[in-house]
Amino acid sequence: VDQVEKQFGVLPVIVTQDPRLHVTRCQSFYPERRRWVVETFLSTRRLWSLRTVVLLGDVLYTDGAMATFLQNAVGLVIFGRRGASAFSGKRYGELFGVSFTRQYHEFVVDCLDHVIADAEGGARGKLWDFCFFAEAHQLPRLQPATFCEIHDYTEDFDSPQEYRYLKRLYEWA
Repeated sequence: VDQVEKQFGVLPVIVTQDPRLHVTRCQSFYPERRRWVVETFLSTRRLWSLRTVVLLGDVLYTDGAMATFLQNAVGLVIFGRRGASAFSGKRYGELFGVSFTRQYHEFVVDCLDHVIADAEGGARGKLWDFCFFAEAHQLPRLQPATFCEIHDYTEDFDSPQEYRYLKRLYEWA
C-alpha cells in the first residue's frame, strides 16, 4: 500500500474475499466471481479507468519494480519474469502484474472471457493463460501486448515464511 501510494500517488483498491486483508485506509472490493485468478481479474472491470494497474497480492515488489510499472504506462503490458531468478533462486517464471489503458478494456475482457471459457473446460485459468492469449491475439488497431521483464528481488511468495525469507534477502541485498 505504501509503495503504491508513493509511486502512483493513489491508494490501491484491495481485491479480496477475505475481510482480514482489508487495509483501513484503502477501499476493498469483494469479487463475486473468483474461481480462477482470471475470473477475479474480470470481476474488477467496473473499477478499470484510463489506466489500470493490477498488482498481484502475493508478490514482494521492489521499489525498482514499482517504478517499472509506472514507467510502462502505454498499451497492454504484462509484468513478470519468463525464467529463473538469479536473485531469489527460484527456477521458474512468475507474473507480477498487468497494466493497460482504456482503449484495451474490450480486448482485455475478450482475452479474459476466452481464458475463463477454457478454464470451465478444464484448463487452469491462470494469469499466464491470459498472457499467452493476449500475446497471440492482437487486434489490428492496437499495439501488441508487451511483456516487461523484471529481474530483481521482486518475487512471488506462497507462505508467510517465504515472504519473511524474501524480505530478509531483499533487505540484505
